[in-house]
Amino acid sequence: MKYKITKATNENTEEILKLYHSLIGKDGCTWDLDYPSKEDIKKDIAKQALYIVLNKKEIIAVAAAGEDDELKEINCYSKEILNPCDLARIWSKRSLSE
Repeated sequence: MKYKITKATNENTEEILKLYHSLIGKDGCTWDLDYPSKEDIKKDIAKQALYIVLNKKEIIAVAAAGEDDELKEINCYSKEILNPCDLARIWSKRSLSE
């Protein structure tokens, strides 16, 4: 099986929102209808920080990855870490089956 990892586009917004909402109520999920929002998705796309994994044309995973200025303010990291980033708003098709 070949997967393709690519940046999400505005055309993916509605589908990604539905995927995020599909996790509401699952064990460990703190999301609700207000978060993550369509605006969060659009901001991630605008920052080119939202990635999707495709199996053919089906989105099977989503994650936001990018710089986080708040992390630079935390003093517990090693000084060798010059560009801290975060991985957030992760969804996968597998999440639904667990």
